[in-house]
Order: sequence, then structure tokens, then C-alpha cells
Amino acid sequence: MEGRSCQLYGLDPFDAGIRQANFQFICGDMDHIPFPDKFFDVTLSFGVMEHIEPFEKLSAGIKEMVRVGKQYCMVVPCISTRFEPHCWKYKWQMKSGINYPEDVNYMSDAAWTKFEGFKGAKVARFDYIPLLITNLMIYGSNG
Repeated sequence: MEGRSCQLYGLDPFDAGIRQANFQFICGDMDHIPFPDKFFDVTLSFGVMEHIEPFEKLSAGIKEMVRVGKQYCMVVPCISTRFEPHCWKYKWQMKSGINYPEDVNYMSDAAWTKFEGFKGAKVARFDYIPLLITNLMIYGSNG
């Protein structure tokens, strides 16, 4: 896409210190995104949603990300992954006594798609690291 420029935005509750010409950082929370409906061509979230608590805030954040984007794509860990990168355990679902991180929501594919903001979304599993780490991609368009 030679000759075209793009503007990137990042939203986080903490300033990450990223400074560049085509990037605008917004310090805030995903449950109140300060942009109008369909402002962005696409909204993306990779490995963030599983850390949002409580569920009311997660649900509101999902609705907001879908609202402000013409399209959206959100990637979360797949519960059937062989290696779980949050707790660094192999075949983690089959072991008892593992201290799982308290700030990670482990949900099935079906549970993720039940959030109101994901009605009509498409779902695909893909290997982040083949045969080891599998993620769930939830994506769709907003109108």
C-alpha cells in the first residue's frame, strides 16, 4: 500500500511510553473507549481479554471494542492448548495442584462467544506455535 499512511491508536490503563509519528496512545479502560461508533477500520486485541475482571467489565469492554470498530479481531488462549503460556505448564488441563494465575479467565470457545458483544462473531482456532500453543480468534464486522 505504497503512498498510504495509517494512524494507529493504543489503549491501556498504563502509559507504555510508545512515541512515534503515526501512533496515538490513550490512557484509559476498554469499557469506556472515547471514540464514536465505527471510528476505527479495525479493532484488535491479542492476549488481553483473558485478564479483564470482573466479567461485567470484560463484557462492557467487548461491546465497546465491537462498537468503535468497523471490524474486530480478538485473540484469546484456547482452553485445549497443549502448553499454557500463562502458567508455563504442558498438558495443564490434566494436572491437579497447579497454581494457575488468578488474573486469567480460562473459558471454553463456547463461553467466549456467549458474550453479548460477540453475537454473530466468527470463531477459528489457530496454532500460535504448531502442535504446542493454540489460540482462539473471535472476529467479525460491525454492520
